[in-house]
Amino acid sequence: MTTIITPCFITACVLLPQVLPAMDSVIAEVARLAAEYADVPMLCRTHGQTATPSTMGKEMAVFAYRLQRQRDQVRVSMSGGGMAACLCMGRVRVFEGRGARE
Repeated sequence: MTTIITPCFITACVLLPQVLPAMDSVIAEVARLAAEYADVPMLCRTHGQTATPSTMGKEMAVFAYRLQRQRDQVRVSMSGGGMAACLCMGRVRVFEGRGARE
């Protein structure tokens, strides 16, 4: 049997199952804070000067949305795109029995 081992393979198989749940926990907590502080006013600044007011909840919701987008990009890149890119770029070591070939 041939096993293909690349850095992408290791990341996808070992780290991804740990990273995604951790990211999900952070996103859930930030979303909870967004709901909790939905009505808390917040003074915003642009270039050091006061800008249009917002709420802490709205700012936390934007942060949660951005984290979710990053999480989705990590999942897509490591579940298919990343593996395919490593295979196509020739960064593959194939191990068969006791010998190895590039």
